[in-house]
Amino acid sequence: MSAQLSDRLTRRWVRAYTRPLPPEARDGRRAEVDSDLWEHRDETRERGLNRTLTSLEVTARLLAGVPADLAWRHSHLRAARDARRSTRIERNLMTETIALPKFGYPTWLAILAAVMGGFAIIVGTVGAIEYLTDSGDNSDGWGFLALAVGAVLLAALWLARRAPLASVLLMVFGGLVFGLLMWWIVVPILMGIVVAIGAVLSAPRLLGARPSA
Repeated sequence: MSAQLSDRLTRRWVRAYTRPLPPEARDGRRAEVDSDLWEHRDETRERGLNRTLTSLEVTARLLAGVPADLAWRHSHLRAARDARRSTRIERNLMTETIALPKFGYPTWLAILAAVMGGFAIIVGTVGAIEYLTDSGDNSDGWGFLALAVGAVLLAALWLARRAPLASVLLMVFGGLVFGLLMWWIVVPILMGIVVAIGAVLSAPRLLGARPSA
């Protein structure tokens, strides 16, 4: 076997198993093998060894080193995957850290507004049906106003990320009117006031501004 053939086989094998690796590891491994081959040939010339035997030795080293080469490639691929996963996690955490302080109402406020909006729509639907069918004492169309208030509160939640300023204004309006609609009951009045105040306090966060210290 000629020296060129054994060297060519070695380099092709190195190119094959390093192909999926990151450029730095791939190019470094190929340069390392090229250097080893050159040093081996140079040593052969200095010692005056038979070239055929030297080529067989190179081929034998190639075959014997296949398991180690594959294990080396596996470790580098796993390290590259772990690095990509870590980078992706860090990027996601950074995105969440940046986005959460700027957009969205506090969870408690969103839940309270959703409950109030749903309740207003249910009560308003009943009142509107009674008004249209004249089956109750609701002769002033109160149910339609309750329906509108419920729709305003739910629309404010839906617009939190799309139109923050409109969302805050609707939330304040909906909360106050909800309390006025049930002025004879203390709890709904307090809930409406809390929602209105919470919307005002959340405005800097929704609009992307940090509250001043």
